[in-house]
Amino acid sequence: MKKISLFIMLCILGIFLVACGNTSEEGTDEKEKQEKTTEGDTTEESNTDGWVENITVLTGSEAGVYFPLGVAMAEIISEHVDGVTATGISSGASVVNANELSDGQAEFALVQNDIAFYAHEGSQMFEEVVDGFSGAFTIYPETIQIVTLADSSIETVKDLVGKRVAVGDVGSGTEANANQILAAHDITYDDINEEWMDFGDASTNLQDGNIDAAFVTAGTPTGSIQELAASADIKIVSINEDKIDQIIDEYPLLHQSRIR
Repeated sequence: MKKISLFIMLCILGIFLVACGNTSEEGTDEKEKQEKTTEGDTTEESNTDGWVENITVLTGSEAGVYFPLGVAMAEIISEHVDGVTATGISSGASVVNANELSDGQAEFALVQNDIAFYAHEGSQMFEEVVDGFSGAFTIYPETIQIVTLADSSIETVKDLVGKRVAVGDVGSGTEANANQILAAHDITYDDINEEWMDFGDASTNLQDGNIDAAFVTAGTPTGSIQELAASADIKIVSINEDKIDQIIDEYPLLHQSRIR
């Protein structure tokens, strides 16, 4: 049986908040410095004047891909940008990251591009426009996976009704995607026993029988799912073709993919 899931094309964005430029007065000072240098003044001025010296890189849960990737990016910045130290920290992921970037609580973050789009529109999970950030580059596509144990009675999304379901961290892109897919099947949190967990906790709780299924939005193959599969037989919950068409029509940033 083919297992059908959804993925977000080019869904991770490195987002960087650019520091404000010099004021006109500072610009005048800089011009004077350059003139002095031209006249023979040999005093060296740092080319990092005005830069943010300590950069925070928001990632996601420590069990996901965002955390090691963001930490590695921070290390590269620290190593190669003079006068700057960057630190990757764990966070609630995409929705939280978008809000904190806009609020000036960080300079750089990993965010799903659909979440970034909703933030700039002030739609979906954002009650108002959140646009105090811009995209720097895309990294890789992510897959929305619904995982359960192989011997589970859950075969389709409709079978999640009445079950214990991990929907991702609060404020994560995973939770946003989970709500979109559930809504397409006329399912709300009133119909399931929702649990907010990161990928690592969801994997552990699936194996221990504490939950019945888990939503995971991540690059494939996903480490936490691979680790789970090494100790238990699992399956990917299928999404019916008609529902896929409905979801893509409503959320055009999503595209269809098959996990075999």
